[in-house]
Amino acid sequence: MAAGLRTLQQQLDGTPTSIADAAKEAAAIDVDVEVPGRWTALAILLWRAGELADDRTFARSLSAKHPDIFDQAASSAMLGLSRMRDGDADSASGLLEHALRRLRQGEHEISWLLSVHAVSDLVLEIGDREAAEELVPLLEPWADRVTIGNHGTVLLGPISLPLAGLGRLVGKDDAWIGQRFVEAEQLSKGLKSTIFLAETALAEAMWRADLGDWDAAGTVARQSFRRASRCGVARVRRAAANVLDRLPRQGVQPWELTERQSAILRLMADGLSNPRIAAKLAFSLSTVAKETSVIYRALGVDGRDEAVEEFRRHMA
Repeated sequence: MAAGLRTLQQQLDGTPTSIADAAKEAAAIDVDVEVPGRWTALAILLWRAGELADDRTFARSLSAKHPDIFDQAASSAMLGLSRMRDGDADSASGLLEHALRRLRQGEHEISWLLSVHAVSDLVLEIGDREAAEELVPLLEPWADRVTIGNHGTVLLGPISLPLAGLGRLVGKDDAWIGQRFVEAEQLSKGLKSTIFLAETALAEAMWRADLGDWDAAGTVARQSFRRASRCGVARVRRAAANVLDRLPRQGVQPWELTERQSAILRLMADGLSNPRIAAKLAFSLSTVAKETSVIYRALGVDGRDEAVEEFRRHMA
């Protein structure tokens, strides 16, 4: 069991190209429900893997195998998130009420902090301000922590990340919310988790876009897009692209470039250097350099990475 959890955790923290395979492997682990917390830790890892892989069947299959798991606060909140994202808001709200009731009872099977973090995610998905007002003062003392499960696995990342969202929901001021994102970024860097960094940048970008701080929103959304692309998390990558699409248009779109510029940009996206692009297209190196500068200005970007991001968002 411990080895299975560690294997799955490595997939979530490292290069999650095989998240789905890792989750399926972990789902086959014979869960020892007599050992407090182990089955809930597995449920949480499976749920997180499913979220990242855009496949929410893992939590459902585990709930069918061990229905008692989803009687607890953390795991019922995660089932509620799956229901919410399937469009079943009534079921999700019922699961939230159950999770909050279990939190108030002080369940002992797993860390209370782990449970309250998971429940926070469901509160944010539903947008329940009353529940958020209950959770914010409970979470504030833990803002500089990450959620640790059995065997040292980092399950749900910085506490300050859902806390920032809850703060937005209850009307905390911008300075308070901004500090939560600073904490989440620092903790994610300390964990060396590209996934947590991508998720933190995405949440901050969405907040800054809502404030109308377009420059900052664009910068942070591009960070999220790059990080999510690097670690293969399509859900975060798409959400970051959606934020970028909300920004005021500063240049042309990739499909509005000339045929020559489009060919150069496509080869950039394939990872070719300027000399290789020149050889491939039978252009001089100076022509490629000149057209590259024109592409950057036309797209309103600062360099190759951002130009490639624009291409991938709209053309790939």
